[in-house]
Amino acid sequence: MEKLLPDGPPPPFPPDAPVVITGASIIFEEEFNLLISLTIAGIPIDQKALVALSPDGSELNITTESGNESTIPFKVLNGLAEPPEFVTIPGDAEHEPVMALLANLDLITNPQSEDPGDFIDRGDAANAQSFLPLGQHIAIGVGKETYERFANNLWHTDLRADDDGSHPLPSADDRQGHWNRVRMLPENGRIRVILEGVRPIDILPDADITITVLITPSVSAEGKLNFTMDFDTDVDMVCWEMFLHLLPGALLVL
Repeated sequence: MEKLLPDGPPPPFPPDAPVVITGASIIFEEEFNLLISLTIAGIPIDQKALVALSPDGSELNITTESGNESTIPFKVLNGLAEPPEFVTIPGDAEHEPVMALLANLDLITNPQSEDPGDFIDRGDAANAQSFLPLGQHIAIGVGKETYERFANNLWHTDLRADDDGSHPLPSADDRQGHWNRVRMLPENGRIRVILEGVRPIDILPDADITITVLITPSVSAEGKLNFTMDFDTDVDMVCWEMFLHLLPGALLVL
């Protein structure tokens, strides 16, 4: 409350008058984007405010129509290629209006058939649309194309050996084969990661190896975002001891 009214309730209210925030809604005005509803000593009052992100993306700056200014630390994302953009987006018949944080992760997105390259600019904030369902308060979205970019980034970083640019399986410190490719795609509210590789075997045909990881997000009762992982591994023509050795290495690169 001290962020909204740092000097306490305004006159004619006494300094110790109880202040309660009863709601907030997004508005679309030239100077303000948030309408805060509160009561002071039981009397309802509306306060307009402008919420903006600092240029480096580390703070939220809030300025009210009464001239109060406050700053809230807001470095909630890591691994970004550039500061995120903070925009206000109207809703429609099925979606709420939103304040959206648009972020580009620092990914190497070149196809896996190519050498790794530099970060590629992507996304246009002017094209952003709300996908927050009516009656909900928060949503996290990942574009369909981003899953392929995640897979390409994994291929060019964690699965790639620094010394020669190869893709050793399970790792550069224990080369028993090589990775052929990695795929990632959404599936019924989960993320499916598929790693495919080959391990040469003397005399016998090479062993084709496929490791599938199913990542399921969930929100706890405390509001925390959690992830659980299930594994489905298919190892052809390879002994059980090699499988036990391979799996921890695959988990490590993920």
